[in-house]
Amino acid sequence: MDNALISILGINVGQFEQETPVELITGGRFYKEDGRYVVEYNESELTGMDGTTTTFNIEPERVEMRRTGDVVAQMVFEKDRKHVSFTETPVGALTVGVCARKIAGDFDDSGGTLSLVYDIEVDHQKTGTNSIFVRVKGDVLC
Repeated sequence: MDNALISILGINVGQFEQETPVELITGGRFYKEDGRYVVEYNESELTGMDGTTTTFNIEPERVEMRRTGDVVAQMVFEKDRKHVSFTETPVGALTVGVCARKIAGDFDDSGGTLSLVYDIEVDHQKTGTNSIFVRVKGDVLC
């Protein structure tokens, strides 16, 4: 059951400083679990991950992004700390390393915003710097 309007803007800046933005506005779920806010939505063809659900677990100093479905991934963002994980896609598996430069979130029970800026490596090769901006409007599910 959707209870929130979620806007996600992702920007990838590749090796040649070329920006590639992707924006998705969709319905989704917004709730609290174990003292943290959770934002969950289904990806679409626009993001290239149709058939995948993305979940953000948001804590003050740490954000975890999980993907399940056609793409299976987990990315952990902690400022100035590198996390490496394994990602499975329909075309193969790879390792993804992220090191967060910026984590900023401001949430209450009626929504909020999340901003992540991070360096990303794919199979141990730096591929660029990504930014994710999430805006949530809706009342938290009890």
